[in-house]
Amino acid sequence: MANQKVIFFCVPNFHMFNISNNYIMNIEHQQILKLLTAYLNKNPELRFTQALFNLDINQKPISKDPFNRDLRDNYGDKDSSVLHRIVDRLEQFEKQNN
Repeated sequence: MANQKVIFFCVPNFHMFNISNNYIMNIEHQQILKLLTAYLNKNPELRFTQALFNLDINQKPISKDPFNRDLRDNYGDKDSSVLHRIVDRLEQFEKQNN
């Protein structure tokens, strides 16, 4: 055990996992990360948080105040809903570019 390297990483809900325990992400997590990775590779000038906002992962609450800088609490969002929002945004970007 003394020679074994242990790596920790943080996931969105802030729990710490040990990679050596072979945790496996669900399919939606894998798809979200693949889409986010592809988007950041295509747009390397973006900051990470900009990409989250652009892809509708982080959202503003509905407000009449155009200067409202709050983000909607998305704690209860299903992974499938987040994935659907990302795909919708990417399709919107494609339509704008064509």
